[in-house]
Amino acid sequence: MAKRELAIAIVGAGRMGTALALTLLRREIGWLSSVVSGSRESAESLCSLVGQGKAVTLSGLAERKADLVWLTVPDRQLSVVAAELAKIERWHGKPLFVHASGCLSVENLRPLTEAGFPVSGLHPLQAVARKGQELAEGIFYALEPDSAGGSLLREIVKRLAGRLLEIPSHRKVLYHASAVVASNYLVVLMDVAASLLEACGLDEPAAMEVLSELVTGTWKNISRLGPAAALTGPIQRGDLPVVEAHLQAIRELGNKEVLAVYEALGRHAAYLGRQTETLPEQAYQALLRQFGKMAVDEGR
Repeated sequence: MAKRELAIAIVGAGRMGTALALTLLRREIGWLSSVVSGSRESAESLCSLVGQGKAVTLSGLAERKADLVWLTVPDRQLSVVAAELAKIERWHGKPLFVHASGCLSVENLRPLTEAGFPVSGLHPLQAVARKGQELAEGIFYALEPDSAGGSLLREIVKRLAGRLLEIPSHRKVLYHASAVVASNYLVVLMDVAASLLEACGLDEPAAMEVLSELVTGTWKNISRLGPAAALTGPIQRGDLPVVEAHLQAIRELGNKEVLAVYEALGRHAAYLGRQTETLPEQAYQALLRQFGKMAVDEGR
């Protein structure tokens, strides 16, 4: 693939669409031909940001050269957009349509397949929190291996200094659930932890500074030892009085959501403790009772 030879169209100029456009162009994967978005203002904004491309309507895509059409619309809109695109006649060539959904599969592009277009799915595994953020080097890209355009997309991932992760289409939902737990729920977990420090008198920035150091050290332990062996703290030790003190203090705050999170994560922490045999069976069963769950054989 020669530099800048691909004509690229972006459908969906949100955070991910913008990140893809910025990164693809900076790496000279191709040039931006056209942009479609929910509002013309959004499409024009992306074109202005990268200094190329034209804001068009969905039907206007067919009039512009495009070797690769990247669909970065919200998941709930993907099938609808695919159906609308499949109705368009007299395309300028026959582009490869690639969706960037982490959860959905190429099955959602069936109307395009039936219309004779090649389709694929390539999901950048990165949390894009703000518009204008680029994709980082070294991230994973999840490719549906049996879809079209595999060699081209593998080359693009290589040129982006990314790493390829092949996920079968029927496993995309589990893959995406894993990403949500690791990324989105980490945000939630930090919010819960910060709220407890704020109850101690710290403001949010101070709480986050304290917790970031702890989380950084914990991640190093996980990377080196794996989750089960990296577990420390009162649940890993079977220190029931400390766990009960935590539960009581959180109850007194009156925040049922925080209490539910502590109990749910505590149950799984107890399970991890049993995997390494650092937590005696008797303490494990007592912890489950503390967390409001009857002590039973969970059959894991």
